[in-house]
Amino acid sequence: MTRQKCHKKMLYWFFSTLLDEAVPLQYKPPDFKEGIMPESIEEEIVYVWMNYSLLLELQGDSTQAVEMYETALSKLENVKDITKIWTSYLQFHARQVLDNKTNKEAAKTFTSLVYRAVTSIPTKFDCRFVWDSHWYNYNHINTVLDLYLNSLPKELLLTEYERLITIMPSNVQLILRACHEAISQDDLQLAKSFCNAAIYDNVGHLSLWKM
Repeated sequence: MTRQKCHKKMLYWFFSTLLDEAVPLQYKPPDFKEGIMPESIEEEIVYVWMNYSLLLELQGDSTQAVEMYETALSKLENVKDITKIWTSYLQFHARQVLDNKTNKEAAKTFTSLVYRAVTSIPTKFDCRFVWDSHWYNYNHINTVLDLYLNSLPKELLLTEYERLITIMPSNVQLILRACHEAISQDDLQLAKSFCNAAIYDNVGHLSLWKM
């Protein structure tokens, strides 16, 4: 084994150790720098997942990078961390699409992952100190949607907005964004239908009435 390959394997094993993934029995990880505690690593573990996945991508191991993203999604529980992984994962796939513009499967995979993210990122949260009550927060999902919608050609945007609003009829920011896009494309009837549907569904937000 060349020195370069040996160094790469050691780096992979080091990341695997930090992430509590399997490593060879004979591998002994280096000690942490003085002042660095395991608890500190755990607090920033989402960035360890992201850095390791990016390293694998840069080394040309896309299959292993996908596996790491998927593993991270299965292990992380904090909604902010999950959103960061999804954003990084989708950026990775967006790069795959750019590198394979003639490969329709890459584009389909990207779109299917976006919809998977939309349906898996938590939006419903319990209200503190109010028993049996909850509220919806779409900020995290909208972060992912920003990445997706900004990647689409203008002629496909309104169709995608309609599909997404069907899935998330209470996502006010998404509805407002769809209305603005419809108006910019001179489709006032569609913009009106977005607003009317939201009001009919009792989506309470002053911005909708102003629109």
